[in-house]
Amino acid sequence: MLVSHKYKFIYIKSIKTAGTSTEIYLEPYCISNINESHGREMIQTKEGIIGTRMNQVLAEKSEFYNHMPPKKIIESIGKDIFDSYTKIINVRNPFDMMVSHYYFKPTFDLYASGEMTFEDYLLKTNVVKDLSKKYWDLMYVDGQFIIDEVVRFENLELDINNLLIKLDLSNPTRELSEYKKNKRRPDKDWKKIYSTETKNLVETYFKFYFDLFNYEF
Repeated sequence: MLVSHKYKFIYIKSIKTAGTSTEIYLEPYCISNINESHGREMIQTKEGIIGTRMNQVLAEKSEFYNHMPPKKIIESIGKDIFDSYTKIINVRNPFDMMVSHYYFKPTFDLYASGEMTFEDYLLKTNVVKDLSKKYWDLMYVDGQFIIDEVVRFENLELDINNLLIKLDLSNPTRELSEYKKNKRRPDKDWKKIYSTETKNLVETYFKFYFDLFNYEF
């Protein structure tokens, strides 16, 4: 997660949405002259905040960390600052997101070695329910939707460029790089992977998400 006091925005990092790429690209607007790094320990200055990234042990000890829900951000920076800053999040079609999550390395190593298919992964674990709950917690506080700006995974570069204009974030110092590229995923056409049962499961748990962002199968 990121906080920029100069530009008055908060970046809430979501899951499997090119969040790391977006976060790294926006870091220089939070803290000046910071070196680019995939992993990151928490940094907090008068300019802003960069949460711990890519280190679960450090994240658990950090005040600000990866995928930190807004409710906890409010507890740390205060409601007045939180309410007055622009809140940004990346989103992605949940059907595509679930496939990407299955082929993400830790999950892939655990489940996709021939012991659990994508179908079984969705139907025999709580992953769909758990991820939908995490997304709700990333976008809602006490039942109120708190996101101001959305960057769509499917339109990543254009949406980020539009965001720079809206927030007057001039002169970017980095390229929008691709991190965590998934080389295990065999086919980008996620429609081929779903059965009626798994499709209905995702639609049920992510109904609020589909309603918010008009995604569909």
